[in-house]
Amino acid sequence: MLADPDPDLRAAAIALIPQPTAAALRAPLVETLLHDADDRVALAAAQALCADLVADPPAPILDALGEPGLAKIRTLVAMKASPGPIRDATRCLSARPAAGHH
Repeated sequence: MLADPDPDLRAAAIALIPQPTAAALRAPLVETLLHDADDRVALAAAQALCADLVADPPAPILDALGEPGLAKIRTLVAMKASPGPIRDATRCLSARPAAGHH
């Protein structure tokens, strides 16, 4: 579904991912975040990844994102999109200092 040409379908598929997001889905979501041409889809991917930080430890999610993923989230957040996805995406940015050194 993440390769479908319809951005609305891609965003809807991401929205249906159960939380917490399975570890196996992190890599495809990071790829979507980094490379999807539609910013709404990229933001949905960030939301799916970062919403887990409400209860999950940050290191595995931040490691999956890497600096390129965090940079893309910063760009998306700066666009001032919908508050819900932005709130969840900023969890990754806020968690970064708490992750410490690996």
